[in-house]
Amino acid sequence: GTSWMVLVLPLLDRGTMSRRWSFSKSVTGNRAVAEQDIPLFYCPSRRSGVVNPGIMFESWTKGGNDYGGCIGACNGFHNCGAHETWTIAFGRRPGGRCRGVFGVNSHTRLADVTDGASQTVLIGEVQRLDLGEDATTSRDGWAVGGPSTLFSTCSDRCDGPNSPFFEEPGSAHRGGVFLGLVDGAVRFINDQIDRNVFAAMGSIGQADGPVSGF
Repeated sequence: GTSWMVLVLPLLDRGTMSRRWSFSKSVTGNRAVAEQDIPLFYCPSRRSGVVNPGIMFESWTKGGNDYGGCIGACNGFHNCGAHETWTIAFGRRPGGRCRGVFGVNSHTRLADVTDGASQTVLIGEVQRLDLGEDATTSRDGWAVGGPSTLFSTCSDRCDGPNSPFFEEPGSAHRGGVFLGLVDGAVRFINDQIDRNVFAAMGSIGQADGPVSGF
């Protein structure tokens, strides 16, 4: 599926790219646009371009990305290779109480963020892993939907920031990750943050129990 990042192109002075994008075609059908580097989509502490074509969508050589939107404290995707872009149909689904600002084929209003704009994660750094196993290997690409541009603060593992798991946030920064909140603030979140607190930060609603309660 198409990434939400395609929709923000006009806000990044990429109007020409936006006009060239055809929503009647797949990401592959939009390759001329999608396989382009956008400097703002790369974390300067990690890289300035594609460094591992093996985890790129269709093994492209440009068009990588280091940021994503938060789906909440939910288990969003299957942990099995090519199926990583399939949303799960069981457990803590992104449409439940654990839901975040972002979701597949959905939208969120500011009024829906009942836990407060200063308490809720909007965007942040995503993992870019290639450790040899399905659950520890990422898929890269700013134009691609699913875990390429979405992350969870408490997926099926709830291992926290910088864990070796494709669904959770990760960075090249020592000891933590940078996350942007709904109110526009940016915070550096330590790897050792309490897992219940981190889960609650991803959800747009108030948490009333531990991680297992989501």
